[in-house]
Amino acid sequence: RGTFVNDQSSQELAARYSSIRGENGERVGEEVELLNVSEAVATDMECARLRLSSQENVHRIRRLRLSDGKPFMLEDVAMPAKVFAGLSQSTAPSYQIVILAQQHGVLLGKGKERITTGSASAEVADALRVEPSASILVLDRLIYTLDGTPVEWRLGYCNAAGKHYLAEIK
Repeated sequence: RGTFVNDQSSQELAARYSSIRGENGERVGEEVELLNVSEAVATDMECARLRLSSQENVHRIRRLRLSDGKPFMLEDVAMPAKVFAGLSQSTAPSYQIVILAQQHGVLLGKGKERITTGSASAEVADALRVEPSASILVLDRLIYTLDGTPVEWRLGYCNAAGKHYLAEIK
């Protein structure tokens, strides 16, 4: 009973949105290389996934996740610009959703992730240092606020060799 305070930027809470593990079961991907940040009018797919009106802007973030210095996931992220104002102009922002949410007064809720397999495009293969058309996992994730509003859509292209996906049931 009583009041509980959760640090929304804590590693424990951030970990709930990261399910990739190494062979030893430990979380991987803490090393992140930011490749690009921009702001533009949302595409039809971004509008549908983030429940935006046409002509609304999104921030697009491309980043590369590494494990032991080797790339294993290329991520394309879209976030509503109206929720995360000024993100693409920031000089040294964090691009972790839990930190961004805290900075912008957003309370994060659940996330949903759909996993499929696919073939690496030439661009993805180059980033992940695999052969073009190599088998990859495609992680399609939406993160919502407590009231159910989508605030981050991520497509992750993952070379899962030596990695596994952990689904915890709570």
